Amino acid sequence: MKATIELISERWVIGYGNEIFPMVFAPHYPAQPAQLEGPGLVVDDPHNLILNELVASGTVGLVAFL
Repeated sequence: MKATIELISERWVIGYGNEIFPMVFAPHYPAQPAQLEGPGLVVDDPHNLILNELVASGTVGLVAFL
């Protein structure tokens, strides 16, 4: 969750775009949990509707969504 919030803070107004979360999150993902889960671990969404909307479309999109 911390890494996702860091992503949001970088582009909080308009977000990164729809379905781009795995590509922008991978460099920010903490290395330790990835090693525990295995090398093929892929995080494909933040597993939280509000965080997902903020990453995808920023605060503008979240307000429109709500």
